[in-house]
Amino acid sequence: IHSIQLVDLILPWGVILFALHALVAVPNMIDILGAKRSQARQAVILGMGVPAVIYVLFTLLVIGTLGMAIPENALLGFLQVHRGLFLIGATFGVITMSTSFLTIGTALRELYTIDLAMPKWFAWTAVMLPPIVFGLTRVVSFIQIIGLAGAVMSGVQGIIVFLMWERARKA
Repeated sequence: IHSIQLVDLILPWGVILFALHALVAVPNMIDILGAKRSQARQAVILGMGVPAVIYVLFTLLVIGTLGMAIPENALLGFLQVHRGLFLIGATFGVITMSTSFLTIGTALRELYTIDLAMPKWFAWTAVMLPPIVFGLTRVVSFIQIIGLAGAVMSGVQGIIVFLMWERARKA
């Protein structure tokens, strides 16, 4: 059994933050709730809680199946153990990463078009092109991309939300 180092616990946080990054969806969710706006708190708790529980269960499944020999892409480790487990994990992974990308990409596109008054075609390109270029050139791995994106986006957004909260509290 290998010992777990502090760096092993810190490195995955960018990926985790990317997967759970839902703050950008709150304004759209409130628009959708309309007259039921009072249910927003429950929706946020449920919308963050359910995925968090699923990710914990997935993590336990990975550790229970692969032990400490987990490759950077855990799904490839599943492929070595059982093809069916790989297919289930791959389906789950595609769904979760796609929905995270759609949420973040939509918010970023709206920021470009609404806040920065960029043309829609340019905003769409600015959102879609970087992941495609990084994916095709393989300059960095997919895990590194979402890890960096999660750490940077969540960190910056967390600071901004905290500063807004502080300012509102003082007003």
